[in-house]
Amino acid sequence: MSKVQNDIANLLNRFGAKTDSYLEVEAALEYKEAPLAPVVVPVVVAAPAAQAGLMTPVSQAESSPAQAKQPIALVPRMAVAASAPNVTETKVEPVLASVYVAPVQERVASNVEPSTLTSEPATVSVMPAPKSSLRSLLNEVALARQASIQASNEEKAEVVTATPAHVVAVVSLKGGVGKTTISAALAGALAPQGHGFAIDLDPQNALRHHLGAVSDEEESVEGLSGEDWQSSLCDGMVGVKMLPYGIVADKERRVFERRIENDNEWLNRQLIAMKLNTADTVVLDTPPGPTPYMEHALAVADQVVVVITPDAGSFLTLDQLDRQVEGIDHCSFIVNQFDASRTFCQDMLEVLKRRLGDKLIGVIPFDHAISEGLAFGNMPLLTDDASPARQAILSIADALKAQSSKTAGD
Repeated sequence: MSKVQNDIANLLNRFGAKTDSYLEVEAALEYKEAPLAPVVVPVVVAAPAAQAGLMTPVSQAESSPAQAKQPIALVPRMAVAASAPNVTETKVEPVLASVYVAPVQERVASNVEPSTLTSEPATVSVMPAPKSSLRSLLNEVALARQASIQASNEEKAEVVTATPAHVVAVVSLKGGVGKTTISAALAGALAPQGHGFAIDLDPQNALRHHLGAVSDEEESVEGLSGEDWQSSLCDGMVGVKMLPYGIVADKERRVFERRIENDNEWLNRQLIAMKLNTADTVVLDTPPGPTPYMEHALAVADQVVVVITPDAGSFLTLDQLDRQVEGIDHCSFIVNQFDASRTFCQDMLEVLKRRLGDKLIGVIPFDHAISEGLAFGNMPLLTDDASPARQAILSIADALKAQSSKTAGD
């Protein structure tokens, strides 16, 4: 008998029992629970930037809307592979059961931005926008009606894109040819009394002297830099109203020139604002050479008059002048300061006639009385009908008027 059997016999004898009544039975039961079937669920994987929690919600496959609330299993985040695609099928052992899951239509992750989900987001019910009040709807209708009326009025209104006045630009690439003198004379000869205007675009500000418009009041006029040109007009000889360039310092002039150089509509806009009519004529006196002033004058001019002298200097500028006035149909030339007593002047005039052809519309003889009259405030080109130079100016004015009338007839 083994030691274990002896111990058992002794124990039974102490309680008055015998070993014959003891039956040792070996247990043969296996306490194993039936394994639960793994659940295959689609996993919605949030982008790494939105994964701030410790658990990832994993829903079961969507069921029909008629089904009741369904359980959801919570899976540790470490159970989802980092490289999983948008939607993966993962075998997950249930950890917690009987957790309420709202239908898919009601589920929205409150702590995950929709843009961070790499899978298709769940369907979210959107509440309709509140209906607009009757008052706001009536306001919209009223505003639409006003906009329609305004658009109709704008279509009917005539858009003014240029001044109705006739504009003549007097230009030259060479200084000392008498351009400002001719500008003053043409301003008086081209327009009827009270309808002639002269605008000084030359920083020398000398046109006022040739029109006898110098006064203490004129010295304080803003001139070109002003916004209201009508209020800056000065009374000149023979009923001509003129706008002086204005007296400005060199620094201010450079700033002004940079401004108009970048504003292509500056001169056109100012002429429109003057509210002139078709009976008015505006003569623009420009500085010599290619300048922003000349560019503006050529852009608005109905006619361009180029002043040259019978010398080699003027002749050498003609090719450049052709490029400056290219595309302008009505460009005419005047030869000024012609001295018939000099053979060279006669020869140069003949050369210029051959070069210019019918574009040469007049020759103004040299007259000492013109420069002398300026010293005494007297302008023979404006008032002395006996002056040959005055008669030449009147003839040139008639030629320009004939050109303008032909253009209007066409």
